[in-house]
Amino acid sequence: MYVNLLVDGGTRWLVLFFPLVQFLYLVSALAPIVEWLMVLLLPTDLLNVMSYLVIGEMSVQRYSRRPLTKKVRLQHNNFDLLILSQEGVDLWLGFMKCIVSSYYNQRSWGGTFHLKHMRVRGSEFKIQLIPVYKGTFKNLLLDLSRLATLLSGFYRPNIENQDQLPLYLKHLMAVMTRPRVDSASSEQQKGRFLKFLLNHPTLKSAGRRKALMRDIQEAIAGMDEAESRRVMQSVGKIRMTRRSWRREPRKVPLMRKVLYFGQGGKTHTKQGYDTTAAQLLRFIRNFYAHTGGRTTYLPGRHLMISMLEGELAMSHLFSDFMAEAIYGLVMDTGMHGLKVHGNRMLIEQ
Repeated sequence: MYVNLLVDGGTRWLVLFFPLVQFLYLVSALAPIVEWLMVLLLPTDLLNVMSYLVIGEMSVQRYSRRPLTKKVRLQHNNFDLLILSQEGVDLWLGFMKCIVSSYYNQRSWGGTFHLKHMRVRGSEFKIQLIPVYKGTFKNLLLDLSRLATLLSGFYRPNIENQDQLPLYLKHLMAVMTRPRVDSASSEQQKGRFLKFLLNHPTLKSAGRRKALMRDIQEAIAGMDEAESRRVMQSVGKIRMTRRSWRREPRKVPLMRKVLYFGQGGKTHTKQGYDTTAAQLLRFIRNFYAHTGGRTTYLPGRHLMISMLEGELAMSHLFSDFMAEAIYGLVMDTGMHGLKVHGNRMLIEQ
């Protein structure tokens, strides 16, 4: 073969062919070493695998394989709502507490951390990056905004409407990425802002949200005239997005009963509420006070089942208003005196 190739310029072909054979031989011999070198060039992936296998530590990407959201069907109208699963609550709240704790220790990341730095181990959520910035309130807001931006994508389920987010989460993201407090705010306002974030309605169960509205009602009832006036002024500042909030509750039989309760006799045709924000808050309080925890029927017609159903139905219609109302009450009045439920306070820490 080589003799034939050497004839008439075969030497040139041999010279070109021999280096090719050498190259192929070396590549095959060094293949295992090359593979290890490629692994070493990816330290983050290697760290993820080793951390998970050895100490049970995982990345946010791996943790999010658990469902962070879940669908709940409202029985009275067969509508599917999206809410946070317990894993979804733990992830968001865990990293918020990590950031706030660092702030109280006067350290911050200044919004410079990435997903690769965020680690989960059991119930511990930490950022594996040394916080080299001062723990100023400005840097804290940068950290919170960064956190909301990084996590939000994991809470958008694989559904047709990619803009859909779980109840209340859109409000929490807006408060974190576009906060209404800054470095010039008073220490009292800063503290109230953090208390609201850590107790945001999206991070509470339906039962806790219902209990919160009941406690707000009791707290307002116990206020003197000046305090009560401040509360109503706070609620009155909420911008109403609907022309008339009463339109949708009319379509829900049990809400309709509350809307027209004591008015118009059995026909329930005269409304007992006007269209103001204060009256909407009163309607929500009355709904929670009189409709939860039992199955309710009209002859041949299903109204609502269970406290969870009632709370989710109300949140579906008025989650933005309810979140804004709680925000305003906390920021403007502090809402002192709210009860402790379980081992966690609903507002005051």
